[in-house]
Amino acid sequence: MTILADRGFADQKLYALLEQLRFSYVVRFRQRIIVTSAQGERRTAAEWVPTSGHLRKLKGARVTADEVEVAAVVCVKKKGMKEPWCLATSLGESSGAQVVTLYSGRFTIEESFRDVKDLRFGMGLSSFRIAETDRRDRLLLLSAFACALLTLLGAAGESLGMERHLKANTSKKRTYSLFRQGCMYYQALPNMPEAQLRPLIERFAQLVCEQLVFREAFGLI
Repeated sequence: MTILADRGFADQKLYALLEQLRFSYVVRFRQRIIVTSAQGERRTAAEWVPTSGHLRKLKGARVTADEVEVAAVVCVKKKGMKEPWCLATSLGESSGAQVVTLYSGRFTIEESFRDVKDLRFGMGLSSFRIAETDRRDRLLLLSAFACALLTLLGAAGESLGMERHLKANTSKKRTYSLFRQGCMYYQALPNMPEAQLRPLIERFAQLVCEQLVFREAFGLI
């Protein structure tokens, strides 16, 4: 599992906790943070960002004035980026490009948060008020499973070409997110013709079995 987080979560205590839990991570941090290379050169993160648009990977770097060691720091400002990305990561053996690609996925995660909170098209969690933190955590766990399963259902339908029946246009680009497609297919299941239902469920079951987390969670069922 790899944790992706933006600047609001960057903290040396978080890095230590994730390593203790044996989670990989890619966390963006602020440009003013001091970064010391493995050779002892000390600059702000902004000063490590190449002006050429290429990325720079500092393996075995140390961050903050406390010089907390991380596996690597990756700094980049590609064309089109509003601000540089300064990333601390535990993935020291991965290339800088792989780390940047991983962090890029954080923005699709934000879209998933929106789906979870949406009252009409998602789980509607924005309307919930829960006093007990344990109950909240259980609800969020169930919501995460539901979102993942609905996303896989959407992926199953899209792989079978079913999305074209949902769109009001002929665009070849995806119109609805996989999660949204999954919600629509799920609502249609009771009245779905057998010729569509069987391939959809078979493909969905195949995708579920390919996910390690679901094999472990549902392996005894």
